[in-house]
Amino acid sequence: LVEMNSVVEWIENVQSAIGVVCRGTLFSGDDGWVAVKGISSLLLGLAVPTVIALLSGNKAKYGRYSNVKTTNTNSGTNQKEKKTSSVFQRISFIPGRIAWIVQESPSVVVGWMMLLLHLTSPDCVSSLPNIILTGLFQLHYIHRTFIFPFQLKTKPSPLYIVLMAFVFCLLNGYIQHMWLLKLHAYPSEWLYDPRFILGVLMFFVGMGINIHSDYTLIGLRKSSTDKSYKIPQGGMFEYISGANFFGEIVEWSGFALACWSLPGLTFALFTLSNIGPRAYQHHLWYKEKFEAYPKKRKALIPFVW
Repeated sequence: LVEMNSVVEWIENVQSAIGVVCRGTLFSGDDGWVAVKGISSLLLGLAVPTVIALLSGNKAKYGRYSNVKTTNTNSGTNQKEKKTSSVFQRISFIPGRIAWIVQESPSVVVGWMMLLLHLTSPDCVSSLPNIILTGLFQLHYIHRTFIFPFQLKTKPSPLYIVLMAFVFCLLNGYIQHMWLLKLHAYPSEWLYDPRFILGVLMFFVGMGINIHSDYTLIGLRKSSTDKSYKIPQGGMFEYISGANFFGEIVEWSGFALACWSLPGLTFALFTLSNIGPRAYQHHLWYKEKFEAYPKKRKALIPFVW
């Protein structure tokens, strides 16, 4: 009965959020909380099948698992087939840098839109803890949207992957900014709470690991035309295959702890459900591709898994 009631409540939360969207009252106080709770319920509900699907062997088709193939001009393939394939790829795939900018941008834009259109609460925007927490979220995504993509030497991304990431960033950007800029003003005493202090520390440690690991991977390729893969070394890669994913999980777990909120918890758990299994997939891929891959290196959790 408890499980049934939980499912019923989950459905009701999602339905209520849809009602708020239909009424166009996403940024009002009471309806805003209904929408935040419903969207959080939706994302938490999707986390479970996401983990099951990814750990069952399904892979998101981007990066090293992308279906994009280079065209061999000496293959003798029929010119009509080549043209059809080229048109299909242009429609269904987006250049890597543009894909990153498009899919990550809602996380930045939603917050600035709320500020510029005065859709915020005076108590929230004048609270120092709220300002710091909003700044942490923006810091990550400003780097992710406007700096990181221009360092990439990556393959095109499938359109459907970009659209899914865009929708997630839109929903997540909304619930995080609604909580921090509209719904909940933290008292100044929250700055001295152990949860806030430890959470902010975890955020910066995780962000540092994530950025260092990402740029380590980028540095393995000499140019955008270099399609080869190498064994990453240094930093957390000495212990785990998914060092960049580990850093991001620590980062958003710290954010969730510092916020101590439903939106923060939702983001941390959804991040874990999505990139945790991908770290395991990368680990298996490395072991299969490289005979000399370090045997003591784990997938995601140092010395454990």
